[in-house]
Amino acid sequence: VSGQNYELKGCAPIICKTPANHSDTGYNIKKEDNLDLSKGDLSVEVDCLGNFAGTPKAAPCTKNGGEYHLSGCAAIVCTRPVDHTGYQIDSEGNRDLSKGSLNVNVSCNASAGYEGNARAEDCSTSGEYRLSGCNPIVCVRPDDHTGYEVSETNLDLSKGSLKVSAVCNTSAGYEGNARAQACTTSGEHYRLSGCVPIVCTQPADHTGYIVSSEGNLNLSTGPLHVDVKCQPGYTGAAKASCSKAGPYHLSGCGKQCTACIPGSVAAGADRSCFGGWTSNL
Repeated sequence: VSGQNYELKGCAPIICKTPANHSDTGYNIKKEDNLDLSKGDLSVEVDCLGNFAGTPKAAPCTKNGGEYHLSGCAAIVCTRPVDHTGYQIDSEGNRDLSKGSLNVNVSCNASAGYEGNARAEDCSTSGEYRLSGCNPIVCVRPDDHTGYEVSETNLDLSKGSLKVSAVCNTSAGYEGNARAQACTTSGEHYRLSGCVPIVCTQPADHTGYIVSSEGNLNLSTGPLHVDVKCQPGYTGAAKASCSKAGPYHLSGCGKQCTACIPGSVAAGADRSCFGGWTSNL
């Protein structure tokens, strides 16, 4: 009819719906201020769930009753550290934190010179998981290294083998084949072995000498102390000496002899005694 208003119909407001699987895909919808696009822009406050990371955003749906679109959050997937010096990674199970806890079995690499309680910790964003708890094994010199002379080049087992040059201190009365062995725990003394005190003994045959007393035969406790003199029929300055374990050495006494009888040797010949005898002339 002329002059009558025409009627518009067939259009309806576009009202978006919340995505049904938003939590499964890593989104936490905190607030929905406006889903009716006829009243303004879509207004949804959203963040990533704990095991997801990123910059989340919500995009409007394109038809009434459709779900608005969420994007920007991705599962946190941890990776093995490129440098894991000091750690031995024994096994890796789950590294996708959206599917469960991190499952990595790790221990300290003792053969590389490390000790401690190894732990693998979640990454906070996709990338390397964190390793902690292992420290270098550093040995220290024994407080008491009596009998040994040592020179140290390396005590940090994370930097290589123990390097300690050790010899027996003969001037202190020790002998043997010195060895230095690495510690097994940081702060522990490395172990010295192989050196023993030089202990002298009385000779089985001490003809020509009278040993009146033996004050000290253990050179690690002090100098050799043996009171000795020449046996009757022997003369000289008796002394005892020792440089290694076993019988000490007696010296200085020789057997006395009487003057050679005139005429017992050819005229003009040497009048010295024969057979190693010492003249008392």
